[in-house]
Amino acid sequence: MQGHLDSPLTPKGKAQALLVKRCLASETIDFVYSSSCKRAMETAKIISGEKTIYPVDELREIKLGVMEGRSTDYVNMHYKNEYYTFWNKPSEFKVEGSETFKELQKRVVSAVRKIIKNHSDKSILLISHAAVIKTILVYFEGISLDKIWNPPYITNGVHIIAESSDGNTFSVKICGNENK
Repeated sequence: MQGHLDSPLTPKGKAQALLVKRCLASETIDFVYSSSCKRAMETAKIISGEKTIYPVDELREIKLGVMEGRSTDYVNMHYKNEYYTFWNKPSEFKVEGSETFKELQKRVVSAVRKIIKNHSDKSILLISHAAVIKTILVYFEGISLDKIWNPPYITNGVHIIAESSDGNTFSVKICGNENK
């Protein structure tokens, strides 16, 4: 369970980023924002090429506290209730040193709203992480945090194209998957 831990992008991650780059080749990208963690910044560089990348701490993955850096088997054994709530009742998730999904949502939605406000009528590429992306999606779709892990699933290499004319309502298209 990675959380806020930083790590370089793996060879598989680099290949997935190249696939996304090819999938987005026909899209106009005016601005690139990325989670400030190393693997996200590397992904952003691969996808965007020579464009300036703006790192945003608020787009980092959910902070998982004492569960960070642990295998899912370990976490399920030593933090069974917390692991269960993470996947089944996210609105109730809390473990020592973590943030809640409500705190995550407040952090990321505020950042996304600011980015959108600063670049209305522009095409923006955001590079982030699964929990962050799903948190943004359920917020803008008006869905409960407890349904965050319902489809569509966000896996490595998945990209989302979201269009909005007012910065509040979005049409969303999910593209790609990690098995390509």
